[in-house]
Amino acid sequence: MPPGQLRRLGVPQGWTYFNFQTTFKALAEALEPDGSDRRIDPNGTIISVRRPDLLSLDEFANSLLSGSWKLHGWRAPLPWTQVQAIDSTDIETHARARAWTKRPDSLDEYEPDDSAPNREWNEDPNEWPKIGHLDRRKIVSADLQARIGWRTKTDGRATNAFNGYDAHLLVDAGNPGSKFWVPLIRGVAVRPAGSYKAQAGLDLLDSLHGGIQFDHLTADRGYSHAKSEAWAKPLAARGLKYVHDLHTSQRRPHPSDSLPRSVLARRNPVPNVAAHPDAEAARIQSTHQPEGTRRPTRPLRRARTVGVRPQPTLRQRRHPVQGPCARWAPSLPELPALVTARRARAPQQLRAGGSRVPARRRR
Repeated sequence: MPPGQLRRLGVPQGWTYFNFQTTFKALAEALEPDGSDRRIDPNGTIISVRRPDLLSLDEFANSLLSGSWKLHGWRAPLPWTQVQAIDSTDIETHARARAWTKRPDSLDEYEPDDSAPNREWNEDPNEWPKIGHLDRRKIVSADLQARIGWRTKTDGRATNAFNGYDAHLLVDAGNPGSKFWVPLIRGVAVRPAGSYKAQAGLDLLDSLHGGIQFDHLTADRGYSHAKSEAWAKPLAARGLKYVHDLHTSQRRPHPSDSLPRSVLARRNPVPNVAAHPDAEAARIQSTHQPEGTRRPTRPLRRARTVGVRPQPTLRQRRHPVQGPCARWAPSLPELPALVTARRARAPQQLRAGGSRVPARRRR
């Protein structure tokens, strides 16, 4: 960092990255919750007691984050948007993996749509993987707080499993009808990969600096996959309206499957019959195609209405020994007299065998 920024932060001259790392690590250990594995040893003995007057680690991180909402010279921070979006991203640990599992031993039931098993390997079966003495999950690196979890596969990632942490972020998503807003980060919570996303999201909301200052929350399928008692109902209790994406397992049944069977199995109605009271025209429209006629050369368009099949038209190739089809076009039903008049205007010649051929065109 430049000397000017160090002076504004109150950092002594000559500090290195190691000084920052050790200082923040000691601060994080002091803010760890009571149930952390850093306070309880494998035998269940409490080795470190947390001070009750300290902020939680999430509250401390969100208090630091609130400093970015107000620029230098501003009287007040930038107001929250009424719609907020929550999502999680992966943070891989810096420690090298010493073993790997076929599937992440995640506490969350959520899995990406493209999840696939991995190749299981181990450098030293006697040493790795270790087992966490509180959560009983596998540890595959020297970072004892990192765990294996799922992430979305992209072009630059060969697998969708990683070893590290889940960073949950709450970001401004605009107001209804707004065309522009500044997407500021309003909340953050970091958990070991594979932790329950619904609980991490609720912890983030409860640790926001200044409390909840919005009324709509949007989330992806990683949160909506949780049971309603663990996610949707707690959000309603906090006065939030929830909009979410559906997981693949939640997209059943399809909307068409919920229709009555009588609607799905109904027969094709004859179009435009009611518009013409002539009984003879209605009878001709409802008859089947005469034998010997061929099907259309091009496939008919698929009907958009559920349960209604497409109707054939008059423009079909007919067998040379058969007369014109008696079926009427569904889009333009006509009376027999009108058709007779049209045929009279198109003279035809008879061959010796009785078959009809169209008249020659004039040059």
